[in-house]
Amino acid sequence: MTWHTLLRDLTSSICFYLGPLPYQQAWPLRLAIPSAMLFLLPPLPQAWAACVQNDIEVSQISRLKTGDSLVCNDIFLSDPIAAEGGATGVTITLGNGDGAAAGTDTRIDTGHRAVSIGGDSDVVVNNDAAISTTGVRKDGIHASGDGNEIVVEGGAISTAGGTSYGINSSGNGSTIRFDGGQLATTGHDSDGIHVNGDDTGVLLAGGKISTAGLTAAGVLAAGSGNAIHLHGAEISTINQHGFGIVAVGNDNNIMIDGGSISTEGVGGSGLIVNGDRNVITLNGGKISTLGYAAHAIILQWFALGGDPNSTGGDTITINSGEIFTFGDASVGLNIHEGRDYKIVMTGGSIKTAGDVGHAIYVDAQDSLVSYSGGLISTAGWSAKGIYVLGGGNTVDFTGGSIVTSGEGSAGIHARGGSNTIAMTGGAVASSGPEAFAVRIDTVAGLTDDLTIGTGVSLAGDIQAFGDGMALLTLNGNGSRLYADEIVGFDLLTKRDKGSWILDGDLIDVSKIGLSAGLLAINGDAGDSEVSVASGATLTGTGNLGALNVLRGGTLATGNSIGTLRIEGDAGFASGSIFEVEVNGAGDADLVASGSATIEGGTVRVLAENRVDDGSTYDELTTYEILSADEGVSGTFDAVRDDFAFLNASLGYTDNSVLLTLERNSRQFSDVALTPNQAATADGVESLSSGGLFDLVMFQTEAKAPHAFDQLSGEIYASLKSGLIEDSALLRNELENRIQATFDAPMTATQRGVRSRGLNIWGTATGVIGDIAGDGNSADFRRNGAGLLVGTDMVATNWVLGAELGYTHSDFAAATRSSTGTADGYHVGVYGGREFADRLRIGSGLTYSHHDVDVERSPAFEDFGEDLSSSQKARMLQAFGDVGYRLRAEKASLEPFANMAQVAFLSGDFVETGGDAALAGQGALSNLTYTTLGLRGRFDLPVMSGKAEAFGSVGWQHVFGDTVPTSRQKFEGGERFTVTGVPVAQNTLLVSAGLDVDLANNFSMGIVYSGGGARGSLHNQLAARMSLSF
Repeated sequence: MTWHTLLRDLTSSICFYLGPLPYQQAWPLRLAIPSAMLFLLPPLPQAWAACVQNDIEVSQISRLKTGDSLVCNDIFLSDPIAAEGGATGVTITLGNGDGAAAGTDTRIDTGHRAVSIGGDSDVVVNNDAAISTTGVRKDGIHASGDGNEIVVEGGAISTAGGTSYGINSSGNGSTIRFDGGQLATTGHDSDGIHVNGDDTGVLLAGGKISTAGLTAAGVLAAGSGNAIHLHGAEISTINQHGFGIVAVGNDNNIMIDGGSISTEGVGGSGLIVNGDRNVITLNGGKISTLGYAAHAIILQWFALGGDPNSTGGDTITINSGEIFTFGDASVGLNIHEGRDYKIVMTGGSIKTAGDVGHAIYVDAQDSLVSYSGGLISTAGWSAKGIYVLGGGNTVDFTGGSIVTSGEGSAGIHARGGSNTIAMTGGAVASSGPEAFAVRIDTVAGLTDDLTIGTGVSLAGDIQAFGDGMALLTLNGNGSRLYADEIVGFDLLTKRDKGSWILDGDLIDVSKIGLSAGLLAINGDAGDSEVSVASGATLTGTGNLGALNVLRGGTLATGNSIGTLRIEGDAGFASGSIFEVEVNGAGDADLVASGSATIEGGTVRVLAENRVDDGSTYDELTTYEILSADEGVSGTFDAVRDDFAFLNASLGYTDNSVLLTLERNSRQFSDVALTPNQAATADGVESLSSGGLFDLVMFQTEAKAPHAFDQLSGEIYASLKSGLIEDSALLRNELENRIQATFDAPMTATQRGVRSRGLNIWGTATGVIGDIAGDGNSADFRRNGAGLLVGTDMVATNWVLGAELGYTHSDFAAATRSSTGTADGYHVGVYGGREFADRLRIGSGLTYSHHDVDVERSPAFEDFGEDLSSSQKARMLQAFGDVGYRLRAEKASLEPFANMAQVAFLSGDFVETGGDAALAGQGALSNLTYTTLGLRGRFDLPVMSGKAEAFGSVGWQHVFGDTVPTSRQKFEGGERFTVTGVPVAQNTLLVSAGLDVDLANNFSMGIVYSGGGARGSLHNQLAARMSLSF
């Protein structure tokens, strides 16, 4: 049965259907009436059951009218969905989003435009819908008119035919959101998304867009004020001249912060922006191209139909993301035609691989390239990192890295004239034959400027070519070494306070002017006329064409001893300065092939020892400091030297200026400021000659005292004070054992040995101590750790015991560049007795052996050595202690007196490692320690066992050899004596601790003890245990 009529609009809501049925079977009719009257025929086939138009299910979709709404689910269509001409406000939804894959719910396959709408309409494609078209100019979705909204949240859209767009929007003010799914076109000129209108927004948040036709774009927007945002979608093109995103027009905004664009084919481009005042921002994502002349990004004026009266003016900012091209003549960022472009790169990367594959190429005028971060990399013949041409352009290079490789490659290349390159930071490295770090091609009548700061790292030549003017300025306040060639500049200017060291040749550099800072020329600059202005210094060992040192300018030839050669004439103005350094060979510092004209100025002679063995002085040697083949005219006004022990004078011949140094009457010790410095000075002066003597001979009065401090070896005296002070560790522990035996006011741990029998005890201890220098000796710091173990036998009123121990100490005198270690091995005996349960006496004797290693690294002007030595030291001490206990129920106090005698014998030592090595004699030091104080203790309440807190305070006075000495000499010299940091004569001693009996025969405790005196402080922490049998 065939139905030809479907009643529609019965009381405003009955639907009509006209046309043949798609199936040869009974066909149902469903009427929807507001009055709830419903007529039903047999059920509809499912193929048509879910196409709902204005809340009415329909069997065939008629032309949609203004305000119509259509939702199609579970349907297959071979005819298009379209709105009537002029219809607006239409809403179309394809699929319900519950299908597993595209086309599993709703599918449109047609040879026409699949979906067509007018203005202010909406189309939504869900993930289970699919649209496909065949034929020329058959779009998947075609939207004409203004204010449309197209949302693709999934599914698939495909076209197969020339100029057939996946989505075609030809109105203004529309919105396209591509949030998922797949969009694919295969025909020539068939864009995935095509926009022809103004103020349209395209959001590419997800999904995939692919084109396979010639000159097909993933997204093309022609118009002004459009916005394209690539956030997560993937765009790919495969064919010649396939484009990822194209924007044609003015005032457009393109943002890329995710997703990717990839093209494969000759002439393919990732992003093309054509017009004026467009803004492009990259905050992420990836753009890659594969093929010949396949550019990642193109900004151009009018090449694809822009306003012929516009001038360019686009701005592109690259903050993050990746740009990569693979193929010859493929450019990362290609700016073509127009003027006033602004390129800002703060991060991300641009990489190219292919001949003539530039990273950034600007063929425009009056444009700015600002590069402050990220990576630019090229690999290929004549490939440039940044290439600007057209004239009037500026490259502002403040950070980031440019790396190029290949014959004729360049980090930065400027052509066209009137270009400016300013480099203050970052790095440029170019490698390969005829490769340049920076290259400038000049134009007759125009001037190009290149400025490079000390913050820039350069590898590769700097060159200028052409008939125009090329200016190079080296500035900055730091220091920079540049080792490659500088070629072709009309003027090189050195500014600011920093230092530039040029080790490469300067070829065809006409003039070099120094206005500030230091410039070292160590290569061949034979073509250059050099002038040195006030406040600037010229140094180096290279060749110059001519030299003119102006008033206030300084010539400091050589880098240390070295010769600066002048091909032409040299001139010294009144008030100029000529700094010279001398050696024992009498080498000349300045050689001129022409004449030398001296109009005054000052010769300043500097301390110099730049020969390896330091033998730079030979009394009454004449040094030729200037020679001129064509004669010397005039004289210097004065000669000045900084030597403490030498006097300088000048002499003149027809062709040279001569310097003579003579020993003056001052002794080395005359400039010493401390006794140790004076003693060391006498030791050095006793050498009479040789490397160390000559080193000191050339010191200035200001620097000589520091040299004597470094040479003094005073640490050998100071270490004695450190080891003597550590003797207290032994006697304190043995005194504690004696006190514990008689229940003196000490720890519960020690009190636990009161019972008769054998006791075994151990103590682990660590100490940190500082002894301040006294103005003569330097501050001395020590730290150490050790372990003592012992045993004693206890009777009712007496105790006898013995101990063994090991300690390790590190010490340093930092300002004397000296450090050392000492390993100590100890043995001792002790005993004591109690009378009338009140009076207690005790005594002991210990012997210690120390293995001491010392390292010194004396360093001063032009000198440094690493020296080392080993020695043995021994120490014997005896002590006695007496106390009278005042007892309360749970506490006690004990006034006490203590005396100890310490004898310390240092061993001989011989240093190795250089001219400053010392040989020292051993010496005996005797000291007597006396202490008066008060000890106290009180019991603490605990759940079980015993606990006791304790402490003490005392005043210690020391007699005897409190100021240690070391008698030593340099090889070949006489002995001299220096002193070290003194042992404190008066010290306040304190201690506090806690001990706990953990069992009847086992106790543990911890104790802090310290001492403070003027300029001296030590802190000790000990943990100990006792086991009784």
